[in-house]
Amino acid sequence: MKHDIAKLSADSLRSYFIDKYGIKVKSGHAHEIVAAFFGFKSRIAMLADKNQIVNNWEAEFILLDPPIYFILDPTISLINQRLQNLQDLSPDLPLGHVLAEEIYAVLVAQLSQYRRLRIFFKSGLPSTKWERDVNIEHKDDGVLLTVDVGYRTDAKERLRDSKYVIYLPRIAANLGYSTPRIEETLFSGWARKYSDEEWLKL
Repeated sequence: MKHDIAKLSADSLRSYFIDKYGIKVKSGHAHEIVAAFFGFKSRIAMLADKNQIVNNWEAEFILLDPPIYFILDPTISLINQRLQNLQDLSPDLPLGHVLAEEIYAVLVAQLSQYRRLRIFFKSGLPSTKWERDVNIEHKDDGVLLTVDVGYRTDAKERLRDSKYVIYLPRIAANLGYSTPRIEETLFSGWARKYSDEEWLKL
Protein backbone atom coordinates (compact mmCIF):
# COMPACT_ATOMS: atom_id res chain seq x y z
CA MET A 1 0.00 0.00 0.00
CA LYS A 2 1.40 3.37 -1.03
CA HIS A 3 1.43 6.42 1.21
CA ASP A 4 2.59 9.96 0.56
CA ILE A 5 4.10 9.97 4.01
CA ALA A 6 6.46 12.85 3.28
CA LYS A 7 3.56 15.15 2.37
CA LEU A 8 1.53 14.02 5.37
CA SER A 9 4.50 14.67 7.63
CA ALA A 10 5.22 18.08 6.10
CA ASP A 11 1.57 19.17 6.31
CA SER A 12 1.39 17.99 9.92
CA LEU A 13 4.59 19.85 10.71
CA ARG A 14 3.24 23.10 9.24
CA SER A 15 0.06 22.74 11.31
CA TYR A 16 2.18 22.03 14.37
CA PHE A 17 4.19 25.22 13.84
CA ILE A 18 1.02 27.30 13.59
CA ASP A 19 -0.81 25.65 16.50
CA LYS A 20 2.15 25.50 18.88
CA TYR A 21 4.21 28.55 17.94
CA GLY A 22 1.99 30.70 15.76
CA ILE A 23 4.59 30.49 12.98
CA LYS A 24 3.82 29.96 9.28
CA VAL A 25 6.37 27.79 7.48
CA LYS A 26 6.54 27.34 3.72
CA SER A 27 5.64 23.93 2.32
CA GLY A 28 9.08 23.60 0.72
CA HIS A 29 10.81 24.30 4.03
CA ALA A 30 8.65 21.75 5.83
CA HIS A 31 9.52 19.15 3.17
CA GLU A 32 13.22 19.90 3.63
CA ILE A 33 12.91 19.26 7.37
CA VAL A 34 11.04 16.01 6.71
CA ALA A 35 13.70 14.95 4.19
CA ALA A 36 16.36 15.50 6.85
CA PHE A 37 14.34 13.39 9.30
CA PHE A 38 14.36 10.52 6.81
CA GLY A 39 18.11 10.83 6.38
CA PHE A 40 18.23 12.61 3.02
CA LYS A 41 20.47 15.59 2.28
CA SER A 42 17.65 17.45 0.50
CA ARG A 43 14.03 17.18 -0.61
CA ILE A 44 15.27 16.59 -4.17
CA ALA A 45 17.43 13.67 -2.99
CA MET A 46 14.42 12.18 -1.18
CA LEU A 47 12.22 12.43 -4.27
CA ALA A 48 14.94 10.95 -6.49
CA ASP A 49 15.49 7.85 -4.34
CA LYS A 50 13.71 4.88 -5.92
CA ASN A 51 13.01 3.25 -2.55
CA GLN A 52 12.12 6.44 -0.75
CA ILE A 53 9.16 6.83 1.52
CA VAL A 54 7.04 9.06 -0.73
CA ASN A 55 6.21 6.63 -3.53
CA ASN A 56 7.15 3.16 -2.40
CA TRP A 57 6.73 1.84 1.13
CA GLU A 58 7.09 -1.92 0.98
CA ALA A 59 9.03 -2.56 4.15
CA GLU A 60 8.25 -5.65 6.19
CA PHE A 61 9.10 -3.87 9.43
CA ILE A 62 8.92 -0.28 10.51
CA LEU A 63 11.35 0.59 13.26
CA LEU A 64 9.20 2.73 15.55
CA ASP A 65 10.14 1.30 18.91
CA PRO A 66 13.44 0.93 20.78
CA PRO A 67 16.11 1.13 19.47
CA ILE A 68 14.55 3.84 17.28
CA TYR A 69 16.29 6.72 19.06
CA PHE A 70 19.67 5.14 18.42
CA ILE A 71 18.81 4.98 14.71
CA LEU A 72 17.49 8.56 14.58
CA ASP A 73 20.37 10.28 16.39
CA PRO A 74 22.22 11.16 13.14
CA THR A 75 19.03 12.48 11.51
CA ILE A 76 18.37 14.84 14.41
CA SER A 77 21.74 16.40 13.60
CA LEU A 78 20.69 16.60 9.96
CA ILE A 79 17.49 18.43 10.93
CA ASN A 80 19.45 20.97 12.97
CA GLN A 81 21.82 21.53 10.05
CA ARG A 82 18.90 21.95 7.66
CA LEU A 83 17.29 24.52 9.96
CA GLN A 84 20.50 26.56 9.88
CA ASN A 85 20.76 26.41 6.08
CA LEU A 86 17.16 27.25 5.14
CA GLN A 87 16.46 30.89 4.33
CA ASP A 88 13.81 33.03 6.03
CA LEU A 89 13.02 30.64 8.88
CA SER A 90 11.83 32.03 12.19
CA PRO A 91 14.50 31.86 14.93
CA ASP A 92 11.75 30.70 17.30
CA LEU A 93 11.42 27.25 15.72
CA PRO A 94 12.26 24.35 18.06
CA LEU A 95 15.39 22.21 17.73
CA GLY A 96 15.72 19.00 15.77
CA HIS A 97 14.79 16.54 18.50
CA VAL A 98 11.44 18.30 19.04
CA LEU A 99 10.66 18.27 15.31
CA ALA A 100 11.75 14.63 15.04
CA GLU A 101 9.28 13.66 17.76
CA GLU A 102 6.47 15.45 15.91
CA ILE A 103 7.23 13.67 12.61
CA TYR A 104 7.59 10.42 14.53
CA ALA A 105 4.06 10.88 15.91
CA VAL A 106 2.71 11.21 12.36
CA LEU A 107 4.45 7.98 11.36
CA VAL A 108 3.04 6.10 14.33
CA ALA A 109 -0.47 7.16 13.32
CA GLN A 110 -0.12 6.58 9.57
CA LEU A 111 1.92 3.36 9.53
CA SER A 112 0.21 1.45 12.30
CA GLN A 113 -0.54 -1.48 9.96
CA TYR A 114 3.14 -2.40 9.69
CA ARG A 115 4.88 -4.85 11.93
CA ARG A 116 7.04 -2.96 14.37
CA LEU A 117 10.43 -4.36 15.13
CA ARG A 118 10.76 -4.69 18.88
CA ILE A 119 13.99 -6.10 20.20
CA PHE A 120 13.99 -6.99 23.88
CA PHE A 121 17.10 -8.38 25.49
CA LYS A 122 16.61 -10.54 28.58
CA SER A 123 13.45 -8.70 29.51
CA GLY A 124 11.90 -11.88 30.91
CA LEU A 125 14.18 -11.92 33.95
CA PRO A 126 13.18 -8.90 36.06
CA SER A 127 15.26 -9.97 39.07
CA THR A 128 18.46 -9.16 37.16
CA LYS A 129 19.38 -5.57 36.33
CA TRP A 130 20.65 -5.98 32.79
CA GLU A 131 23.08 -3.50 31.29
CA ARG A 132 23.05 -3.02 27.51
CA ASP A 133 25.80 -1.43 25.46
CA VAL A 134 24.57 -0.60 21.95
CA ASN A 135 26.83 0.22 19.01
CA ILE A 136 25.25 1.49 15.77
CA GLU A 137 26.90 1.42 12.35
CA HIS A 138 25.07 3.09 9.47
CA LYS A 139 25.72 1.32 6.17
CA ASP A 140 24.70 2.37 2.66
CA ASP A 141 22.06 -0.38 2.54
CA GLY A 142 21.14 -0.84 6.17
CA VAL A 143 22.03 -0.57 9.84
CA LEU A 144 24.25 -2.85 11.93
CA LEU A 145 23.54 -2.99 15.67
CA THR A 146 25.84 -4.73 18.12
CA VAL A 147 24.35 -5.14 21.58
CA ASP A 148 26.36 -6.40 24.54
CA VAL A 149 24.19 -7.54 27.44
CA GLY A 150 25.71 -7.89 30.89
CA TYR A 151 25.08 -7.49 34.60
CA ARG A 152 26.85 -6.59 37.83
CA THR A 153 27.77 -9.05 40.54
CA ASP A 154 27.36 -8.26 44.22
CA ALA A 155 31.02 -7.15 44.12
CA LYS A 156 30.11 -4.70 41.29
CA GLU A 157 32.09 -6.66 38.70
CA ARG A 158 30.49 -6.48 35.25
CA LEU A 159 30.04 -9.82 33.52
CA ARG A 160 28.88 -10.44 29.98
CA ASP A 161 25.82 -12.57 29.43
CA SER A 162 25.28 -12.38 25.66
CA LYS A 163 25.94 -10.43 22.49
CA TYR A 164 23.54 -9.74 19.63
CA VAL A 165 24.63 -8.70 16.16
CA ILE A 166 21.60 -7.43 14.23
CA TYR A 167 21.65 -6.35 10.60
CA LEU A 168 18.62 -4.43 9.32
CA PRO A 169 18.47 -4.27 5.49
CA ARG A 170 17.04 -0.87 4.60
CA ILE A 171 14.03 -0.75 2.27
CA ALA A 172 12.58 2.73 2.75
CA ALA A 173 14.26 5.86 4.11
CA ASN A 174 15.81 5.13 7.51
CA LEU A 175 12.80 3.52 9.17
CA GLY A 176 11.60 0.70 6.89
CA TYR A 177 13.48 -2.59 6.89
CA SER A 178 13.10 -6.12 5.58
CA THR A 179 13.63 -9.20 7.77
CA PRO A 180 16.56 -8.60 10.15
CA ARG A 181 19.47 -11.02 10.46
CA ILE A 182 20.23 -11.71 14.11
CA GLU A 183 23.23 -13.56 15.55
CA GLU A 184 23.32 -14.38 19.25
CA THR A 185 26.40 -15.32 21.26
CA LEU A 186 26.02 -16.58 24.84
CA PHE A 187 28.90 -16.33 27.31
CA SER A 188 29.61 -18.67 30.19
CA GLY A 189 32.36 -19.32 32.71
CA TRP A 190 35.49 -17.19 32.48
CA ALA A 191 34.49 -15.94 29.01
CA ARG A 192 31.99 -13.61 30.70
CA LYS A 193 34.82 -11.41 31.98
CA TYR A 194 36.32 -10.39 28.65
CA SER A 195 35.37 -7.89 25.96
CA ASP A 196 35.70 -8.82 22.29
CA GLU A 197 39.02 -6.98 22.09
CA GLU A 198 40.39 -8.75 25.17
CA TRP A 199 39.09 -12.08 23.90
CA LEU A 200 41.10 -11.73 20.64
CA LYS A 201 44.30 -11.20 22.61
CA LEU A 202 43.95 -14.45 24.58
